[in-house]
Amino acid sequence: MVNARDLGGLPAGAGRTRPGVLLRSDAPYLGDAHPEGLVWPPATVVDLRDPAESARSGYPWPGEVEVVSNPLFSGARLDRAVEKPLIDIYRTVMDTAAPRVVAAIDRYSESGATVVHCAAGKDRTGIVVAVSLRLAGVAPEAIVEDYQRTEDAIEQVYHRMRERRRLPAAVEPDHQIFRTPRPAIELVLDRLESAGGAWEGFEAHGGDRTVWTAGAPASSNPDRRRRPTRPPRNPPLLMKPTASDGGQRRWVSRKVGVCEGRAGAGL
Repeated sequence: MVNARDLGGLPAGAGRTRPGVLLRSDAPYLGDAHPEGLVWPPATVVDLRDPAESARSGYPWPGEVEVVSNPLFSGARLDRAVEKPLIDIYRTVMDTAAPRVVAAIDRYSESGATVVHCAAGKDRTGIVVAVSLRLAGVAPEAIVEDYQRTEDAIEQVYHRMRERRRLPAAVEPDHQIFRTPRPAIELVLDRLESAGGAWEGFEAHGGDRTVWTAGAPASSNPDRRRRPTRPPRNPPLLMKPTASDGGQRRWVSRKVGVCEGRAGAGL
């Protein structure tokens, strides 16, 4: 893998996202070495590719790893997409596949690291990761910067895909399909805000806010804070109190959360 990274350390309100929780990557292939500096193997893998794509990769995940197939759209064919502007592709995903984006996020591991990937680790992965990070309260500019980091690895991504005959013959590394245009990922973020906010968009497409914020206080008044008597069924994320400081409780999440900050500030 050449486009793999940990999404820990990004600014989220008064805190930062936790390392070793959410990873993003290009597709792993048979013979790939373990990526250096990352929690590996992850507890859960969320594969956003069409089953026909993933069937050809042949990567041998260990038996204890939960591999989730969650294609954002079926019948994905790069040869049909290469001449379509990326912003139009992203718009189509947000228009037609938003429930699948939510479903991918709902499958993140409750107790270990999750890696999200597609083929290049850029577009489908970029959309799911952008929504995840925005739910966690990560600043939009930091999300854009992370998305554009893929440019650093794109030539290696291209050669890996070319060697495995995953690309149309006419596509070269400078093709627009391999770029990371700011307007494309900003469209995703804008769609979340146009829904009334990230959480509102998440809920509108089948996400359940209560299981992501279980344990977070409903009020900034310390006397009114309550904790659930038991965790919700299969919570994708559990926020837990770790300290109090001047009436502001700090929380640590088991998934894409904030290490420090105001209660309820993150996912």
